[in-house]
Amino acid sequence: MLLKIIFLFFFILFLFLMEISLPAFLEISFIFVFTIVFMIKIGKDEESLRRGMKHVFFIVLAGGILLDCYSIFPPGTFILSLLFSRHLAKIFLLKFNTNKPLSILIFGFLISFIYHLLVSVFAFSLSLFFPPVFKIYFNGFYWLDIFRSVWWDGLLISFFSWGLRIIRAKRSLIRNNF
Repeated sequence: MLLKIIFLFFFILFLFLMEISLPAFLEISFIFVFTIVFMIKIGKDEESLRRGMKHVFFIVLAGGILLDCYSIFPPGTFILSLLFSRHLAKIFLLKFNTNKPLSILIFGFLISFIYHLLVSVFAFSLSLFFPPVFKIYFNGFYWLDIFRSVWWDGLLISFFSWGLRIIRAKRSLIRNNF
């Protein structure tokens, strides 16, 4: 268990470094994408989601702290956004039928849009209490970046979910044949 958490922490650190080091035109939220794909992977019923939520909580907490330390947004913006997105994703996963590729694609775009909307809402709300060092303008360029982020995050969630499903199907096919 401890080894799994240590590995998970270093993987989150790797995702964080990728998120801050990639060029600005790829506004990909790797920690968010990993959180959602991990939630899709651990299961669709309430029991399997409940068992895996402690790992998801650790991912959200560690990733949120790292993102908040590096962000120009007020402190707590990413932790709160990831926590609320995790909760909504859990509700959606229990309600949605994510067995079909189109439903995963719609789920990925929807939850990504909600996450980025929550980041904006919490950034604006928390800036009333913690004035940011930089002035944040919620203008057309900001919303264009949000649209691109939703696009890339939704596609990556779908791509990785489909990839995991294909790998799982091939693994069970190989296991059944031998």
